[in-house]
Amino acid sequence: MSMTITNSVFILASLLLLFPRVEAWGKIGHQIVANIAYNRLDQDKREKIDIILNFTDFETQGFDNQLAAVADWADTVRYVSEYHWTGILHYINLADNKIKNGCPCQNNNEYSHPTKFKFHSEPHCHNQTDNTSCNFVYERDCVDGKCVAGAIHDLSMMVHNTSNFKDQLTSNDEKEWSHEFLKTRHTNEIKKSSNIQDNYKNLTNKQRLMFIIHFMGDIHQPLHCSRKTDEGGNSIKVVFSKSDQIEDDTSNFKGMITPRGLRGSEQIGNAWNLHSVWDDGIIEKSIKIYHNDSQILFQNHVENLLTVETNIEQWSKCSNSLDEECPKKWAQESVKDALKWAYNNDNREVVSGDVLSEEYFETRLKVVERRLAVAGLRLASSLNVIFG
Repeated sequence: MSMTITNSVFILASLLLLFPRVEAWGKIGHQIVANIAYNRLDQDKREKIDIILNFTDFETQGFDNQLAAVADWADTVRYVSEYHWTGILHYINLADNKIKNGCPCQNNNEYSHPTKFKFHSEPHCHNQTDNTSCNFVYERDCVDGKCVAGAIHDLSMMVHNTSNFKDQLTSNDEKEWSHEFLKTRHTNEIKKSSNIQDNYKNLTNKQRLMFIIHFMGDIHQPLHCSRKTDEGGNSIKVVFSKSDQIEDDTSNFKGMITPRGLRGSEQIGNAWNLHSVWDDGIIEKSIKIYHNDSQILFQNHVENLLTVETNIEQWSKCSNSLDEECPKKWAQESVKDALKWAYNNDNREVVSGDVLSEEYFETRLKVVERRLAVAGLRLASSLNVIFG
C-alpha cells in the first residue's frame, strides 16, 4: 500500500540505523540553512514552494517550516537503490592527485603558534600563492556536471523552466516509500541512465526542489569541496573532544569508511574523522557550550550575521543558482576554506592522530557560522529567482 511523503520521511529516517551517515553539516546544519532561507523568501515564492512540497504535517514532526522538514531528504534517499546515482552529486572531489605537489593546506597567519609544534614532522602549510592549481576546475572536477555545483545549476534550471509548479509525486514515485517496496527494492531496482540529465528528467519538480535545498547546504560545507586523496577529510582520524579516545594505529578503525563523513559509533572509541568534525562536531559543541543546548539560539546567532550590511553586500553579489558561474564561485570559496581552515592545524597539515585544540574549535566555529549564514541567504535568493 502506498504511503504519503510525511510517513515516508519517518520510514527512511529509521533506515539510517542500518546505514552509516554520509552528509554535509548533519541534520542540524541543513535545517538551519533551510530555516534561514525560508525566513527570507518572498511571500508569493514561499506559497508556491509550500504547494509543491505539500508536507502539511511538518509541525507535528517538529519542524518550523516545510523547507526544514525536507532539508535532509537527499541524504536519506541516497541509501535507496533507485537513488544511488545521486551520491556523487553531494560533493566535489578536487583532483589533487592530478596536480603537481598536490594541494597542501594553506598558511593561516591569524592563528599561528610556529614553535608549538617544532618537534612534529607533519608538512608545513604553504603560502596561498604556492600552488594556484589548487582551485576548483569545473571541466576537471565536475565531468558531465556530476558534482554538487553542476547539480545545483542543472536542477534549478529544470524547475525554473517547468510551468507546472504543482507537480507532485506520481503513483510510481510513491511506491518507493512503501514497506513492501523497501524490502524488495533489490529485485525491483529501476535501471538509471549514465546520462545525469536523463535522470534529472525522471524526477518530479518536488524531488528536484528537495535536492536543491539540500545541495545548497552541501556546497557551502568546506570539506564537501576538497581533496580527493583524503576523501574530503574522511580518511583523517582525529581527536576532537576530551572524551574522545583514539588508537595509536589509526589504520585499525572499524566500520565502513565512505566518502563524505562518518562519525562515532562505527569507529573505535568514538573518535572522529576530520570531515565529521565539520559536519557535526563544531556545531554540536557550540550549541552545547555557548547556546544552552538550544539549536534555536545557535540559529539566531548565525542568522544575526545577515544583519551586517557588509556581509549582505558581499554574499549577495553572486546568489543566483540559475547563473552557472555562481555555484562554481561557491565551490571555490569552500575549497579555499578547506585548505586554509579545515586542513590547517597551527600551520601544519592535520594528520590522523592529531588532537584538535580548543583554539582550532574556536576559530573554525566562525567559519562554520559564516558558511551556514551565506548558504541560507543564497538558497533564499536562488529560490526567489527560480520561482520568479
